Amino acid sequence: LHSAAFPIEYREPDLQVSNLTLPANAKSGQTIPVSFTVSNVGNRATRVGQWLDRLFISTDASLDSRDYELTSINRSSVLGVGESYRVTVDVTLPE
Repeated sequence: LHSAAFPIEYREPDLQVSNLTLPANAKSGQTIPVSFTVSNVGNRATRVGQWLDRLFISTDASLDSRDYELTSINRSSVLGVGESYRVTVDVTLPE
């Protein structure tokens, strides 16, 4: 019986949102433009080629049933390591 050490590399995508842009003086009921960038900073491409980017408005840092979904955007291609995409969408703020 022999044994030997060998390295195991954990490889996963890691999608991060950055460069969020929206008007500073938005008011309830207004339709406003929102832009953001999604980047894969992980060490492998996404395993699926389709998902939803969803935008919520919340009064705290936790996503829960009290939060309001502003929109969802369909993404329909794999995102490779180091790749990113920019989203710009108009959303209507709740009253």
